Formats: sequence, C-alpha cells, structure tokens
Amino acid sequence: MREMADAGCEFCFMECSSHAIVQERTRGLSFAGGIFSNITHDHLDYHKTFAEYIRAKKRFFDMLPAGSFALTNLDDRNGRVMVQNTAAAVHTYSLRGMADFRCRIVETHLDGMLLRIDGQEVWVGLLGRFNAYNLLAVYGTAVLLGARPQ
Repeated sequence: MREMADAGCEFCFMECSSHAIVQERTRGLSFAGGIFSNITHDHLDYHKTFAEYIRAKKRFFDMLPAGSFALTNLDDRNGRVMVQNTAAAVHTYSLRGMADFRCRIVETHLDGMLLRIDGQEVWVGLLGRFNAYNLLAVYGTAVLLGARPQ
C-alpha cells in the first residue's frame, strides 16, 4: 500500500478477511467505507462457531468512522446485522427487494448477462448471480465515492 500511496493512488479496494480483522492487521488504516456482500460457513476452523465468525466480520463495520459509508447486501440474512451500531452512513443493495441500489438480471446468455442496475441496462460478459451482486456492490460504491450514475 505504501507503493500505491507513493504513486499517487487515491483509492485502494481490498478484502478485509475475518482473520485480518481479529488479528488487527487493519489497525491504523483509514477506510472511506466498507461493503458487506455475504457470509457463509467458511473459516469455522479458525472462528470455531458461526456466531463468532459473524462477530468478527461485524467488528469491521463497528470500527468504520462517521463520515464513511457501510454498504450492505440486504439479500443476505446477516446484512442488517453487520451494520447495526456502525457510525458510518448505511446504504443497501439488493437483487430481490427494495434497496438504495437495485439490480435485476434481465437476460442470461452463454456469453454474459443483461442487467438493469438502478434503471440502466448494462451488458456484462460475466455469468452468475454472484457476479450480478458483485457488480451492483461496485456500482453502489462508485456512486457513494462520488461517481455520477450513468
């Protein structure tokens, strides 16, 4: 990250694993925001219980400062839990219901998908619902960081 900063990079997008959060490897970093996409029963070898794993992930959002954003996936049953008690401004995204940022898969073909993201149709050369979720999170993040929706 030092090399990125020295090169004039303004933004760094990174995954903060539950291991890194628990081990405080993100201490000292300043975050403009955070995204919660989903949580599965991975990493239970490290966390021992699913509840402990959820608490570890939630710590990241609990540490976000006022003035930052927390973008959460409402389609994951733990999406709202992650942003409880955060000082960050909470924003939501969903493929299934009402949210600040919404997406619908209009068509699926062998070479990609046609998505409708907040009313705009976008063709992407990717397949899979998880890619639609990831693209919607990227779109929401870009808007929250100041990009104009197009």
